[in-house]
Amino acid sequence: MAKTLITSADLLNDRVLPMLQEHELPLLRILTDRGAEYCGRWERQN
Repeated sequence: MAKTLITSADLLNDRVLPMLQEHELPLLRILTDRGAEYCGRWERQN
C-alpha cells in the first residue's frame, strides 16, 4: 500500500471510521509520526 495522503485518507474513511461507528467507539484524536502522508503538502505527494 502506498504511503500517500490519499491512501491514508481513504483507509481512514473507508475502513477505520466505519468500524469505529459499528462498535460505537468515538474517535477523539489521531496520533501520527508526522510522516508526509499525514502532514505533508498536497503538491509534494508521490
